[in-house]
Amino acid sequence: MRQLGQPTLGTVLCFVPAARVETNCQTCNYSQVRLNGLGGAYTQILINGRPIVSPLVALYGLDQFPTAMLDRVEVLKGSASVLYGSSAIAGVVNLITRDQWQSSASVNTTLSLIGGTAVEGTASAMLFLGTDDDTAPGLALIAHRRTRDGYDANNDGFTELANLRTTAVALEARAGDSIGTLHASIVVLNEERRGGNRLDEPPDHADQAEYRNHDIAFLTADYSYNLGNHELNAYAALNTTRRIHYTGVDQADGWGRTLSTSGIVGIQDMVAISHWNLSQVQLGIEHQFERTTDAIEAYGYAIDQRIGQTSIFAQATGKMGSQWTMLAGVRASWHSALTGAVILSRLGLLWKPSPWWDVRINYGEGFRAPQAFEADMHIAFASGGVSLIRIDPALRRETARSLTLSLTYRMGDDGRYCDVSLDGFASWLANTFVLADVGSDSNGNRILMRTNGSSARVAGITAELYSIWAPLEIMATATLQQSLFAEPVRWSNQVSPERRFLRTPDVYGSITLRVPIRQRWEVFATGVVTGPMLVPHMGIAGDRLVQTPPMMDCSITIRWRLTDQSSALGSLTLGARMGNIFNAYQQDFDRGRYRDSNYVWGPPQPRTVAVELEWTR
Repeated sequence: MRQLGQPTLGTVLCFVPAARVETNCQTCNYSQVRLNGLGGAYTQILINGRPIVSPLVALYGLDQFPTAMLDRVEVLKGSASVLYGSSAIAGVVNLITRDQWQSSASVNTTLSLIGGTAVEGTASAMLFLGTDDDTAPGLALIAHRRTRDGYDANNDGFTELANLRTTAVALEARAGDSIGTLHASIVVLNEERRGGNRLDEPPDHADQAEYRNHDIAFLTADYSYNLGNHELNAYAALNTTRRIHYTGVDQADGWGRTLSTSGIVGIQDMVAISHWNLSQVQLGIEHQFERTTDAIEAYGYAIDQRIGQTSIFAQATGKMGSQWTMLAGVRASWHSALTGAVILSRLGLLWKPSPWWDVRINYGEGFRAPQAFEADMHIAFASGGVSLIRIDPALRRETARSLTLSLTYRMGDDGRYCDVSLDGFASWLANTFVLADVGSDSNGNRILMRTNGSSARVAGITAELYSIWAPLEIMATATLQQSLFAEPVRWSNQVSPERRFLRTPDVYGSITLRVPIRQRWEVFATGVVTGPMLVPHMGIAGDRLVQTPPMMDCSITIRWRLTDQSSALGSLTLGARMGNIFNAYQQDFDRGRYRDSNYVWGPPQPRTVAVELEWTR
């Protein structure tokens, strides 16, 4: 992950097979990750395995969470709702803050020039105290700072990349003995972002502006206890967010305040058994809660969402002979927005006919309750004013069934290794949540209604290659897919309804190539491909659907290790990077104060050059 040299989570996830990260706002630059052809709300983001990322944090979290604070990122594609919650329909993105505890220290700083005009700087410092022994205490302290100037791509005086100021601090601790381990972490983050024009003046003095000031905290605590063939795990996690925000055109009174708290408490028991062909049974009970209030009085916009969900779940794994492994799970959830229990199931089968071949099939179910999700809390500029999303009072539960089939072949010998996978995926949605144009309110604001549409189907295939042919290392992914509603969706009253999912290309993929040169030099090249897609444009002259051209974002990084770890100075590495080498960047941004801020597509930044310096000891 750190080899990519990217400061935030969103710029890393685009290299995950069947994953695509997109920016959805020209002014504030909120983003989302899409897995297996489904939108961001179908992917569950976890912090240390716990679903505590609120819909509000999910709006900007991919751009806020620094990679410096992550030990690794685990991505599980396909439905995983039985273990991780009802929204894990497309998959889960698990942010592991710390899993290695060897004593060390490091400092990393990067200076970038975006599009020849905007400067971005990041700096991170990390101190780890501990050993690999799980019973020994460990401590980690991480600090991160990021700043970015606003960037105006088309010289109209309004930014396409917002001005950013981010500060984050993380503290983690581990303590244990021969039978149990306690792991606790806290991450505190402040971010101020400002897009639009007149960046040196208050937001409500601008012709168009979005301003966000977030104070965010994540707290997680896990205690694992071993008792015979039982591994008990008790956990609690909390996410709190305070936000002051502004969204307005022509000095409108668009100020608002947000408070959000979400959390989870639970206990799990993993039992190792050897009866009835079973090898492991996992049992658990947990309670999730969320309270979000958000309002802009001048726009008649208000959300007061209180959600509670209690779940019990069980999952069993068993073997049939030496080649077959089966998995079956069930989850019962009682959601405060629904009546009665919702039962979800999961089935999996693994066949290993030889050490070189794996065949997997997985079926899972999930649902989305009638509540506000991340995009529903974003106020955009459209049609010369602002657009708001309202929740249909009659909104019904959306349900999903997902099926994945994977074929993997691996081979290797001294200095060579190859892993090739072919994954087919399909999801069937019922009572699909859609946005429908219902006109304007009394203030002239554009209103989009979150309501139920027809059923929908997403299906595709992903090919993945990972190969080491010493000294070369290559990873490549490609996805071909189709996402269709059973009946066309009228996203605008001015344009014919459309069956195809918007903002969803049929083809996308990525490639990374690492080439060590001698002992001290390294070249790291990447490419991200995004095929054509339909993007809505709600301009002041009217609405239209635009088919975007294909894009390929290519980057190259060269690093030189000046000194080794054995040196008295520690390891010192100098790097240079050019991102988006061919400047594959959107050329038809809307212009001026009355632009459609959601009309944005393609790579997140224009050509960018950067230098980096890293010290480790």
